[in-house]
Amino acid sequence: MFEIEAGGSLKLKAAKRTGDSLDSKEAGQDNRHIVDDGRSQKLTRDDIETLKEQGLKGQ
Repeated sequence: MFEIEAGGSLKLKAAKRTGDSLDSKEAGQDNRHIVDDGRSQKLTRDDIETLKEQGLKGQ
């Protein structure tokens, strides 16, 4: 992390450690509590079918 000093110069600032890593979030052991609310998928089913017909593939 950096801090902007008077005059606009940057100074390296020590990062705060939380646990074993910086800004990490505790991951669950499995995904049984994940709720699919439909907001994560940006493409509609029609969009996906059109891409399939065109022969396009994801990453």
